[in-house]
Amino acid sequence: MDRGTVSVAAVALVALIQVIEWHYVLCLVGAVAGPVQNTRYRPNGSLCDIFVQPQGYACDELRAQTSDGFILGVQRMYSGTLNGTAGIPKKPVFLYHGLLSGGESWLLNDRANCLPFLLADAGYDVWIGNTRTTDFSHGHVFATRTDKQFWDWSTDDLVAHDLPTMLNLVHSSTNQTAHYIGFSQGTQVAVAGLIEGHLQSMMDRVVLLAPVARVDSLSSALGVAASLSLVDEIMLLAGIWEFNADLASGQKLLDMICGHAEAHCDGDFISAFTGPNCCLNDSRRDYYEQFETQSTATKNLAHFAQQYRTNSFSKYDYGFWGNLVRYRSFSPPEYDLRKFPQVPLLLIHGGNDGLADKEDVELFVQSLTFSPQVLYFPDYGHLDFAVSYRANSDVYHKILDFLSPSTA
Repeated sequence: MDRGTVSVAAVALVALIQVIEWHYVLCLVGAVAGPVQNTRYRPNGSLCDIFVQPQGYACDELRAQTSDGFILGVQRMYSGTLNGTAGIPKKPVFLYHGLLSGGESWLLNDRANCLPFLLADAGYDVWIGNTRTTDFSHGHVFATRTDKQFWDWSTDDLVAHDLPTMLNLVHSSTNQTAHYIGFSQGTQVAVAGLIEGHLQSMMDRVVLLAPVARVDSLSSALGVAASLSLVDEIMLLAGIWEFNADLASGQKLLDMICGHAEAHCDGDFISAFTGPNCCLNDSRRDYYEQFETQSTATKNLAHFAQQYRTNSFSKYDYGFWGNLVRYRSFSPPEYDLRKFPQVPLLLIHGGNDGLADKEDVELFVQSLTFSPQVLYFPDYGHLDFAVSYRANSDVYHKILDFLSPSTA
């Protein structure tokens, strides 16, 4: 058999495998499709009303509209005055949340372990961002939550629209660059935005908590099972544009994922998704679950799954022809970590984090052209950085040291 015949045979084999895979996917669509019953709790009141003002802090509710029509909620909070010591205003600090949550995720812990309150007590001008479609943003100029367009977005859109829009609001309101603190997906968006050149002029010091850039070594049992089962593709084929575990469709999909050998759903659900967390306050779990998890776009989840399956930090894959139209290449371009600018950078990660895996964080650090500060907590899981009862003593005072005027 000559080389040309072998090549044709190889292409045919690949095509056959793809047909089999898609047949498998299409057979599962029927198990997921069906009416979406929204049983989600939605908070009655603004983020300022519910979380900030009852603690005695001033808080302003602001809105920022993206160029693609989403109206983002941004909260500005501070302790009494915007001036720090000796009448000199301290810098603004912008906080950006992770996947399946909104800006409230920074405020769910007890007051002594809530980073925004600690920053405000230190005199900082604290800004909290909320991604499109989360509970404390304000929808779209014309699309509604039942429209496909409302959910037609991925991390790329947060990079191109949401984060620059919110940081522009901070800059135009204060005439200052902001310190940036991101958690989980809020780190990946910042990393991609800095690589793309969208954000450097609006950021000063950067803190990445549970940093997610590459997800090659994802160890989250549910995350791995969902990616290997092509659940993201099943959802999109079934016309399920919104994902939330509290929706009927989300519950069906979780049941499907839990049927995978890698899912390990028989244990604690949170640990199966994030990895084991050392220091969550179980007595507050009912309170957390009033507000979490929140909805995200199925396309956003698909983007993460694509990155895991391809071992890449790439833009969204629209398929052969879709990529050609959008990117003028057959495959999506990568966010090149070697182009990450040399900014003052603090990375904080944990040894039990199933989403920001230790090996992936080390790969991220090795890809940089400079040496950032790195803090490592061997017993910390993913959520410990947001709601640990040890967060202040372990993590947050180190962030305050990194941001302090003596080191800025």
